[in-house]
Amino acid sequence: MNNRLRLFTLFLTLSLTFGAGTKFLSAQEQIVRIGIAALYGEGVSSAEVSMLTEMFRSELINSGQFEVMESGQMNKILEEQGFKQSACSSVPCLIKMGQIIGVDKMVGGQISKTAETYLLNIRLIDVQTKKIYTSVSENYTGSVEGFADVLKNSANELAGVKTSADEFPWLWVGVGAAALGITAAILISSADDAGTANDQPKLPAAESIWPPSN
Repeated sequence: MNNRLRLFTLFLTLSLTFGAGTKFLSAQEQIVRIGIAALYGEGVSSAEVSMLTEMFRSELINSGQFEVMESGQMNKILEEQGFKQSACSSVPCLIKMGQIIGVDKMVGGQISKTAETYLLNIRLIDVQTKKIYTSVSENYTGSVEGFADVLKNSANELAGVKTSADEFPWLWVGVGAAALGITAAILISSADDAGTANDQPKLPAAESIWPPSN
């Protein structure tokens, strides 16, 4: 029984290690280098657009799914190439910008405001394929300060950030493997105990030996 339990312990250890390694490699594969263009604003002041762009940049960085090029570095390269990024929100313009700064994908879009309602349209564009990888549209009614949650949700959606249950599939694999191993160990232990019990010599019944015969 001890040898079998050792095998199951080894199996569980390998399962958990493999799962954790898969999660690590998966996270590494998902990280891509992106550039973030200044959002184009309609009905929004330039100060608000600048603030919202930086807030959105921070949320994309916090998602952990991208390597975001620093805005200072990006602006320096664009200036050296004579590229003006003001009002650059169209797909062709973002693709050209991404090619100049040398990133995998570009993020850009616009924020419009009507009365107290904000409308956010953001796109993630693959610079190589020149196609829209994914897009997000959100609307919000309220103050510009309260728009922060909308930006966070949009950044997470754009980054493909999943729920905790989906984000750690290796954990559930490990738990399932552990449950399987424990169940199998219990069954084997029970079978061994039953076999041991069956192997015990049977004593004769008391009435067959008492009283002693002459």
